[in-house]
Amino acid sequence: MSDSLDDLVAINARLGEIDSALFNLSTDAVAERTALETERASLKERAAAFAVDLDTGRPTDDLVAEVASLRERLAEIDASRIDFVSQAGGGDSSLGDGLGTGTINQAIEHAQGADELNDRIRHLTSILSDRGVDS
Repeated sequence: MSDSLDDLVAINARLGEIDSALFNLSTDAVAERTALETERASLKERAAAFAVDLDTGRPTDDLVAEVASLRERLAEIDASRIDFVSQAGGGDSSLGDGLGTGTINQAIEHAQGADELNDRIRHLTSILSDRGVDS
């Protein structure tokens, strides 16, 4: 990898600046928002490369423990889902998702980072698989 830890520090600092700038932009500053979001995505990709490199050097036990912890977090997110049958009074599931709970559940999962957790689990289990470890 050609980037150094100093580069990672600079990347993280710039990401913080971008987040602040995005927060302070007016809603009609579409071009500026798009440019900042594009830069942020690029910087996040560069930062992710550090994690990949660092993870491959981590001890197997650490990776297994992290996967277990991430799975516990996903279980907590799953437990926070709204059961639309019980919310509708129970018994009759023919109501479907007329109450909007599917949309709410998706928003809950998104806000709590379920997709990122799943991505991280896939990444770590791939490394573990390469080492011949089931996880």
